[in-house]
Amino acid sequence: NIKPKSKTQIEQYKHGTERFAYALKGSYEVVINKKVFSIKKGTSIYFEASAPHQFNNPNKDIASILCVTSPSSL
Repeated sequence: NIKPKSKTQIEQYKHGTERFAYALKGSYEVVINKKVFSIKKGTSIYFEASAPHQFNNPNKDIASILCVTSPSSL
């Protein structure tokens, strides 16, 4: 969950790591390499997690997100 009007710390994983994030409730933003992507309930984003990224909830309601991170060694 991401609380209203809050954001996560900037994350960056080793090269070859991938991340999938699906919006279960509400909407949020994913900032990847300073580019903003808006995600709403029922939609998802898939990206290279070695890029600096952050999850942001600029809204007044909680956003619930399902994240799956996969290292390249799997």
